[in-house]
Amino acid sequence: MKSTKSSVDVAIIGGGPAGISAALWCSELGLNSVLVEKENGLGGQLHHIYNPIENYLGVSVANGLELLSRFEKSIAARNFVRRIGIKATSIDFGSMEVRSAGERGRTDSLSCRAMIIATGVRRRLLGIPCEIDFRGNGILESGSKDKANVTGKSVLIVGGGDAAFENAMILSELAGSVSIAYRRREPTARREFVDAAKNRANVSLLPETLVEVIAGNLSVETVE
Repeated sequence: MKSTKSSVDVAIIGGGPAGISAALWCSELGLNSVLVEKENGLGGQLHHIYNPIENYLGVSVANGLELLSRFEKSIAARNFVRRIGIKATSIDFGSMEVRSAGERGRTDSLSCRAMIIATGVRRRLLGIPCEIDFRGNGILESGSKDKANVTGKSVLIVGGGDAAFENAMILSELAGSVSIAYRRREPTARREFVDAAKNRANVSLLPETLVEVIAGNLSVETVE
């Protein structure tokens, strides 16, 4: 096992929109920077946005990948190091050092003057049986992406925020019925989203409801 050490002005952890933007600005300011991204490509959550993006100032695109392609053109000639497919394993804020796992068991150590943590967000899990097993087999990734797969079917959405109600409106266009289950007495989504859902004939709300089990054989069949 070998260890390598290097030093830069700025270490950027995460290659989503925030990390890409930070790298661009470091280049603009003449700072020596390294961007570390554990996935095999930049973009983060942009890879999972299938609907049009129309609320990004000055840009209107069909989906996340189109926006990512524009970002990549913006940074193509910028001077910063990209460490793609490399996971940061530890961060020492005292010594300002980032350690990562390299190829063939090599440990890389990166010291820096400043650090930008841009690790983004991840989807919350319910922590119940089978929610991982049935991904792609009854558990949908996106209402926009999977809309055609629910034609005439019964759909359950778990959560009471904006995303839950937005997806409910998208899926209810083709689904036989859509139920929205959430823990609180009232949903936290914006009022216009809630009102739209209440006015949709095939959408029902299930307040103060917890989902405990997702069950089935090859795909989702029942939910308790």
